[in-house]
Amino acid sequence: MPKSWAISFWVFFTFFNALLSISLFMIFFFIIKWYWMSRKFVLSQKQREEIALRLRETIQEHGYETFKAFSKEYGVPNPTFMHWINEGKINIAFLLQFCDDFNIDLRWLLAGPPYPKHKKPTVK
Repeated sequence: MPKSWAISFWVFFTFFNALLSISLFMIFFFIIKWYWMSRKFVLSQKQREEIALRLRETIQEHGYETFKAFSKEYGVPNPTFMHWINEGKINIAFLLQFCDDFNIDLRWLLAGPPYPKHKKPTVK
């Protein structure tokens, strides 16, 4: 008959081993999740500058004299907007809203001339 301390040790060891396995799995899972979530849609500097240029052109075509006037009306802080324009690192949610509001094809804004500038009207 086994001694009670041996049984206690076996129960503790089994519990600790299971807890350790779960902890290691969770750590591995969070590392993979962090890596996957940290991957971003990365564009080259040239591509970002081209997007910012097309954005500038569109804003000026719609009659905004300054970017400050546009950012004020659009509800984006001017320093943030100027950072987007100068650096080309533009918030994707802003781009989607901008394209929708100004009837611009997102493909044209991101890739340029092969795509039409304006979306075709759809029947709803």
